[in-house]
Amino acid sequence: MSQKRLHRPERTEEFSMTGSLAEVAMLSHSRIPMKTLAVLCRSLGTMLHSGIDLKKAMDLAARKTGDQLCRQILTEIGDAVRDGREMSEAMSDYGGYFPDMVINMVAMAEQTGQLPEVLLRLADHYEKNVELRRTFLRSIAWPVFQLVAAILVIALLILVLGVIADAQGGEALDVLGLGLAGPSGAVTWLVCNFGTIAAVFVLLQV
Repeated sequence: MSQKRLHRPERTEEFSMTGSLAEVAMLSHSRIPMKTLAVLCRSLGTMLHSGIDLKKAMDLAARKTGDQLCRQILTEIGDAVRDGREMSEAMSDYGGYFPDMVINMVAMAEQTGQLPEVLLRLADHYEKNVELRRTFLRSIAWPVFQLVAAILVIALLILVLGVIADAQGGEALDVLGLGLAGPSGAVTWLVCNFGTIAAVFVLLQV
């Protein structure tokens, strides 16, 4: 009786740890990075095309990825496939971590027996998207540098004019017509502008 009491909590803890990973992916709205997804599709498609079975291919793909969350999710999907579940069904357990297009394409491929070919096409698609994003970021690098420099120059101007006005006991010149003057005005200007730039950058990563 004592052995059963000791063994049962261990199984419950193991189940909760496994289930919690799906909850973390869903609650944190985590999404697999596009570059990681492209590499994953290429790796799985190539291995399946060369004759490696899906279970082993999932294990190998999990070991290769450098993303910790992705590695754990791939390991669990591999375990689910080993238990007889479809890969697309297991992928859908993780909320929006995998794009709907990938899950739907994989589900269709599983029905038609063309999983290697579909994964390689998905790899082509996401590799092109990664390259387009990289080209876009390269093309805006210089304009962004100029924008940042302009923001800093204007902040310095607001600061200097405010300090000079305080020293002379007069009213600071409002160069932008926004009521910004002195150190507080410079900080407000920087926070608003760099906050906007940071928000745009985050949106580009989605």
